[in-house]
Amino acid sequence: MDNHTIFKVEVDIKNKDAKYSYYNRLANEAAKNLQTALETKLQKQNVKADLKRVVRIKIKTCDPGSRGGRICCGELGVGWAKFAISWEVSEGDSNDAVVLGKKAYETSGAIGFEDMCSPDVGENFIFQTASVDAPSDIWRTIFK
Repeated sequence: MDNHTIFKVEVDIKNKDAKYSYYNRLANEAAKNLQTALETKLQKQNVKADLKRVVRIKIKTCDPGSRGGRICCGELGVGWAKFAISWEVSEGDSNDAVVLGKKAYETSGAIGFEDMCSPDVGENFIFQTASVDAPSDIWRTIFK
């Protein structure tokens, strides 16, 4: 196991009203999923690092979207679930980033009408993205 790589995931959503407190709770849960997925991936891989590596990941957008918007105008992008992250990697004792990345994910949830109408399609997308897609994208940029 690589003892030199540290993952730090934080939520960087700055909205404060009641609607966004729900988004922040989702983002905090997604952050835990992302952290766990990356640490699990690190344990399973045989990665060697001579220098300490710190990976700072920020969740910039975490929006489950709107079921009503998806049903009414999903083909126009209304109500889509969105999740966006940025990351930077520093090595050694320096805080200067040697690798930078960002990625935005979104979905209408429209695999079929039943899926689109599901009240938890947005949450499921966020948790799937934070647990599988985002860790894989981050991993590819760090451990090429």
